[in-house]
Amino acid sequence: MKYQKTVSVVIWLIYSSCSVLCAVPRQEDKIVIAIVDFRNTSKDNSLDYLEKTIPESIITKLGKSGRTEIVERARLQDALKEMELSSTGIIDEQSAVELGRAVGAQAILVGSYVSIEEIIRINARLIDVQTGRIIKAETVQGNVGKEIFSLMDELALSVETQLLGESTRTIQLQPIPITKKKNFPTQEKGVIGGLNIARLTGADASMEAIETLVGDKEGQSKLLTYTIGGYMTYTLSNGLVIRPELHYIIKGSKYSWSGIMEGVNINVDLDITMKYLEIPIFGIYQLDDKISLKAGPYLQYYLNGTMQLDAKASYMGNTNSESESWDIEKDEVPKIGYGLVLGGSYSIKDQIAVEARYSIGLSTIDDGWGYNIDSEIDEKDIKHSGLQILVSYSL
Repeated sequence: MKYQKTVSVVIWLIYSSCSVLCAVPRQEDKIVIAIVDFRNTSKDNSLDYLEKTIPESIITKLGKSGRTEIVERARLQDALKEMELSSTGIIDEQSAVELGRAVGAQAILVGSYVSIEEIIRINARLIDVQTGRIIKAETVQGNVGKEIFSLMDELALSVETQLLGESTRTIQLQPIPITKKKNFPTQEKGVIGGLNIARLTGADASMEAIETLVGDKEGQSKLLTYTIGGYMTYTLSNGLVIRPELHYIIKGSKYSWSGIMEGVNINVDLDITMKYLEIPIFGIYQLDDKISLKAGPYLQYYLNGTMQLDAKASYMGNTNSESESWDIEKDEVPKIGYGLVLGGSYSIKDQIAVEARYSIGLSTIDDGWGYNIDSEIDEKDIKHSGLQILVSYSL
């Protein structure tokens, strides 16, 4: 097999040398170009169809000009088998040159593509078969669902311009151009929402005054609330992904106590709800095409809040219940707070992902609104925290 491959290369070299010395291509001569299947370097098998779709788009574009001759796919496959490359599917510059010579092409186009979340990047190299140099390197990038056709058209136009822009001798005479890249940053927008399992943390989050008054403490439990908002994802030229978000979110906590005071059974429930506008800003690290990790700071702006107290007393079969609620005024809570958010996401479809996050408050939320009624400290160590289970949808 290797002997046959060597003979084919030698015959082609003799033919090429003769053609260069004995003839100059005429203006009406057609350029012979081989276009091989592009390689999917991402782990998303749903995009395998592009391995043939991208080359077919370029072939269609070049075929309309009438000035190119495209090497048939069957001839390419036979040559690949002869060169023992069909099993690997990996073609570097050297093997591309050998393949082009084996099928009698003047130029050969090879390429690959990779997809991360909704962004696809297509790389292509146009190689002069006679000299082995890359005469055109092109990269286009955009949304795989919304821009794939325009990206293929852009790539096909670039190849056509390179081959036919000045003359049919472009391959031999034109220097290597500077790689053209798509404009950055690219952006994507969407909506997001879900559950917020909230609680309060800090040294003063224990409600010692009520605990002392009632007796046994059942403890603090999590308050189930919600959040809803939108986001913008920016992909920068160096691959960094930044995602600012804007949320309406309800935070707080829930407390319960029970005890006996002078023979009377007492149960107390206290719900604290606080509403905010929150702006987290994430840096995103993509593990693969479906899983990503994210982390970043957040700022929150206090809107309003309430405390709801429900007490029930039971004695000798008689029960008495009392309820009271009061507002948490804006002058009792810092208007601006901050913290950190850590999390990850999993893409279940092209536009839908599920996310889990944990937020850690770093600023106190109490400027002295009677939260711990026995404390004489004006500013108490009380902070928000919460686990969020969310669903995002890319628009």
